[in-house]
Amino acid sequence: MLSQLRVPPHVAELCLNHLERETMRRVYDGHDYSGEMAEAWERVAGHLSTLRDGGAQVVSLQDGRARIARAKRA
Repeated sequence: MLSQLRVPPHVAELCLNHLERETMRRVYDGHDYSGEMAEAWERVAGHLSTLRDGGAQVVSLQDGRARIARAKRA
């Protein structure tokens, strides 16, 4: 979801509390990216609010399976 919301990969990894793989960057990059992570979580909150408020078509699994079965028979 973070990629879909255009959060840079290195910020997404930090949001998920993943450790930086590159030792040199981990040691020498003193920036904590807290502002970038806060912005990323704000994007997630906005996206989830949109979904909750009806901004997405939600199909139950039961209905989805029925549609797939009908399409295969056609």
